Amino acid sequence: MKGPSLALHERIAENVRNAASSWMFFGCVNAAAACYMLYQQLSVNDFDPYPFTFLNLILAVFTFDLEILIMIAQRAGERAALRQERYALGIAEASLEIAKTSVATLDALQSMQEEERRRDAVLHEIITRMDSNEHAQTDLIRGLHLWSVSREE
Repeated sequence: MKGPSLALHERIAENVRNAASSWMFFGCVNAAAACYMLYQQLSVNDFDPYPFTFLNLILAVFTFDLEILIMIAQRAGERAALRQERYALGIAEASLEIAKTSVATLDALQSMQEEERRRDAVLHEIITRMDSNEHAQTDLIRGLHLWSVSREE
């Protein structure tokens, strides 16, 4: 994984790993080894005759170095994955806290709504009583008025 979170040596290892895992690299290494062996067989100067001990030594060191670079790149990838996992866990925990807060807010709003319904019912009852009292008072005043009119006559 490339990115600014990797150190320079980790980015180099990542690039080497990516290059070494290509068909082009495979073909180039095999072509170079074949050219070396062909040159040694056809050369008058028998520097590294068959079984090509020096070539085997170079390839062994190269393989060892390549394995180490691949392991460095894998460790860097594992650390990056661990950082991403921790980040995702942090986001999940924050989301859970937001959800809990939202549920608590909804519960509070529902209880407030219930309380308002109860208040509205009480106010409605009071207004109904006041209306009935007003009607009763109006009827009483009319009755008194009729009584006083009938007395005067």
